[in-house]
Amino acid sequence: MKQKKVGLYTFGRQKGRRLTSQKQHALETGLAKYGVNLSPNLDPKTVFDSPFNAYVLEIGFGMGERLSEAARRNPNTGFIGAEVFENGIANLCIEVLADELQNIRVFYGNAVELIDSLIPASLDRIDILFPDPWPKKRHHKRRLINIEHLSRFAELLKPQGHIVFATDNEAYAQHVLEITLTNKDFYAQPAILEEACSPPSGWIPTKFEQKPNNHGGRSYYFKLIKTS
Repeated sequence: MKQKKVGLYTFGRQKGRRLTSQKQHALETGLAKYGVNLSPNLDPKTVFDSPFNAYVLEIGFGMGERLSEAARRNPNTGFIGAEVFENGIANLCIEVLADELQNIRVFYGNAVELIDSLIPASLDRIDILFPDPWPKKRHHKRRLINIEHLSRFAELLKPQGHIVFATDNEAYAQHVLEITLTNKDFYAQPAILEEACSPPSGWIPTKFEQKPNNHGGRSYYFKLIKTS
């Protein structure tokens, strides 16, 4: 299925197999209870019923298994997940409803709309895990991590906030290092490609990583830390 490009960001498919009645019910019920409604100058604190110590945005959470596990392990953190894949949203809603995870909120739609609504310095972390690498040079501008997008992410992060980025594409990993070196808003840890092959302590693997041999490739993990 072809990718769909909307605004500054490029996202994958929106629909897969037709939802079962269980998933359809979970989707409707979950979004009614845990969905994020857009409004101007949106403060992440206001989408939850109670305050948290930190707020995290995950852009493109796939089937949501990693996001729900992160919420279970970090009950004092508020997580907002943005996704356009209907089946993934439904799957996450099943888990959120079953465990009554009060520290997850779900945005069903193009993440750029949510990003444009959020107030500055409102996030402690942004997770971008295994996004489409857009390997062809003419498509590099569509990558989630590029110079233009880093500037916007810097606006959203609190001082010393950071981006967690992971990819299995070596060229994309090298690209991220190169643009970070010339970017005044962030610095990368680690700063050398060869040192980025091990996940950080406490890492929760994604479903993608758990596939046999991860397509035969190697994964790279970075923390892009805001400089001020």
